[in-house]
Amino acid sequence: MKYFVAFCIVVLAVVFASSEDEFRAEYCKDVPRGECIGYKCSKDGSKISAVACAESRCKGETVGFKENENVPYPQCCPEPICK
Repeated sequence: MKYFVAFCIVVLAVVFASSEDEFRAEYCKDVPRGECIGYKCSKDGSKISAVACAESRCKGETVGFKENENVPYPQCCPEPICK
């Protein structure tokens, strides 16, 4: 019985691994540009994964933010300027 359960777990793992799409930034064609967001798309373009910048905080008061939108994600993410 325990061998049957182990066999079922292995089969399920193989099925899920083979059905999982591979996401890459090179596959993205029709995604919005100009925003600091990291995009990855499936090979056929039917699925998109997007990651936005994490929120950074100062221990004290935040004076402003430094950002450069001319570089790719994640270098374009705003960094807080702390007092």
